[in-house]
Amino acid sequence: MVIVKDSIINAGHYDTTLSGFYQGMLLCKNCEGIQRTILFSGDDHFKMEELELGKNMPAKRIEGTWEKEKGNYEANWGGKSGEDNGVQFSPSGEFLEYAMAIPPSELPASVTSYIKGHYKGQSIKEAAKVTDAKGALTYEAEIKGKELIFDAKGNFLKENMGD
Repeated sequence: MVIVKDSIINAGHYDTTLSGFYQGMLLCKNCEGIQRTILFSGDDHFKMEELELGKNMPAKRIEGTWEKEKGNYEANWGGKSGEDNGVQFSPSGEFLEYAMAIPPSELPASVTSYIKGHYKGQSIKEAAKVTDAKGALTYEAEIKGKELIFDAKGNFLKENMGD
C-alpha cells in the first residue's frame, strides 16, 4: 500500500501527530485496486472512505477512533466495542497492518488445538485475521490478558502480553 500524506495542511505536525489526510492503494483480487482515504482528526476520531476501482459501486464510508499504540497509530472501527477492525500506520504514515475480527470458530483447527493443549481451561475471548504490508497473513487469539500469534497455517509464533 502506498500512502500519500497531505503535507500542505499538516506542515509542522508530521512527526508529532497523526492528524491529517492520508490516501493509499490496496491490491484487490476482484477489482482494479482499493483506494483508501483516511482523515484523522486531532480529537482521536477518523473518517475513512474505501473505493473499489473498476466496480460501479459507491464508496464505503467508515468512522471510528484512533490511538497511539507501541509508537504507531491504530485506527479502530466496527462491532460493539468499536474495535472489531483496525489498521496500523507508522508515525511517517507507512501502512503496517490491517486486522479484522473473526469468530474464534473461524481460526484454523491447529490454533484451537494448540490453545487447548498449552492453555488448558482458557477460552478464546477475541480472534483476528491480520494482513501486514507485504500481504502476509497471521492469526491472533486473545486469552486472559495474552495475545497469541499464529502463522497462516495456524502454527504458533509468539505470545504477547495484552494491552
